[in-house]
This record gives sequence, C-alpha cells and structure tokens, in this order.
Amino acid sequence: MALLASAEASEVWTATAEVETVAVRIHWVSVPELLDAAREVGQKPQTTALAFSVLRKNVETGAYTCDVYLTKRPARVWDKPTTSLGHELAHCLGLVHE
Repeated sequence: MALLASAEASEVWTATAEVETVAVRIHWVSVPELLDAAREVGQKPQTTALAFSVLRKNVETGAYTCDVYLTKRPARVWDKPTTSLGHELAHCLGLVHE
C-alpha cells in the first residue's frame, strides 16, 4: 500500500515483491472519496494526497491485483496527475520508498 503525499526525487525505489503480472484497476475519485478509501485499507492519509495504491496478492492463486485511486485525470505529459499515476503504477509493480 502506498499513499502519495510528497515523495522526494532523491528517494530510491526498493522492491518488496516480485510482481511479474498484475491486474490494475484505476479509480477516479474525489478527494473525500480518496481519503475514505485510504482509511478503509488502514492508511492515515494526508489531506493533500493526490493518489494512493493498494497492491494485493491472492494467497490461493498467487495473482496480484492493484487498485489505484486518483483525484485528477492526466491532461499533459508532465503534469502532477501523470506523475501521480506513474508513481502509483510503480507501487503496483512491488516497489516502495521511505
């Protein structure tokens, strides 16, 4: 699980899971919906959060699913929503940061 607040550009990704295949579901939500969804999975969200993701592994099948929650749709190549989406997709691949 990851809640995006303000990751530093100097932080390093660390692999915590070997994710070869993952089903990704994108959820476009309002800020209150994002905060509620984060709380439902045990996160303590910051009110400035733009996105978060939840990577889950099915214990019976070993299959991964990842739910990505975003408050804004990307509009430009280098805007915050695009960066947030890429950041959360990295979490969907089993990567974490401090």
